[in-house]
Amino acid sequence: MCFPKSATAASLTSLPRKSSPFFNPSGTRSPKPASRTLQRIRAVFETAILLGWRQNADPCTGITRILGPANKNVQHHPSLKYSEISNFVLQLRASRSERVTKLALEFLILTAARPGEVRLAPAREIDPKTALWTIPAARMKARREHVVPLSPRALEIYAEARRIAGEHEPLLFPNGQGRPYSDMVFTKMMRDWGNAGKVTSHGFRATFKTWCAEVDKVRDEVSEVALAHVDKNKVREAYKRALYLEERTALMRRWESYVLTPPTQKNAEPDNSGDITEKEAA
Repeated sequence: MCFPKSATAASLTSLPRKSSPFFNPSGTRSPKPASRTLQRIRAVFETAILLGWRQNADPCTGITRILGPANKNVQHHPSLKYSEISNFVLQLRASRSERVTKLALEFLILTAARPGEVRLAPAREIDPKTALWTIPAARMKARREHVVPLSPRALEIYAEARRIAGEHEPLLFPNGQGRPYSDMVFTKMMRDWGNAGKVTSHGFRATFKTWCAEVDKVRDEVSEVALAHVDKNKVREAYKRALYLEERTALMRRWESYVLTPPTQKNAEPDNSGDITEKEAA
């Protein structure tokens, strides 16, 4: 780490603790910027101590304890109510968007996968014979392999995507240049046909989660595994993933049935999809 000439031993020694940028008269703070700033200041003083420029203790010591836990505002991914999902898919299919991107978004909805997992999916990850999509740990948020049971419609999408791209194409949903679509592709699609700000591609996971709880009534631990949420207990985590595969296969078929059933054929049910937070559906 380099220091400017002005960062002399005297200046680094004399910095008063009360000058900390983490305290202000209003008592408010922005957690992420404060955390990053604290890390950088701490690195400066630790290096200064190692170089003999400062003899006193690091003035950042204990600041995190004094500040206490940050009050983080819960953020929501805009999402549809599950009662709206069927109409959305009808709208998606009727849109003038590129065929491959329409297939990719419908595949995302049916699998409750994260957008990046779908956009960057190599075709080889899917085994149509076993109807399983095995996503390696390197591509997962939690860095753990995730197996997704594919419903009949999801397999149809896989087959059509392969026909469009060609069997030689590594990606399942490549753009016209054979590269992955950008992370804005689904946002742009929905914006183009009037859904700007109403829903995000990640928000479909929240829709799925609420449907699981309120309509399907599947056990929470099963839907958590379906969303690739990780249990901190490694033994229990491995047990769950092996045990719930059959249940998740049935769950994804029921989800497909719900998504593809016209709204007029569904029973009315309370819909609190907007109550799922970003953390619960991430």
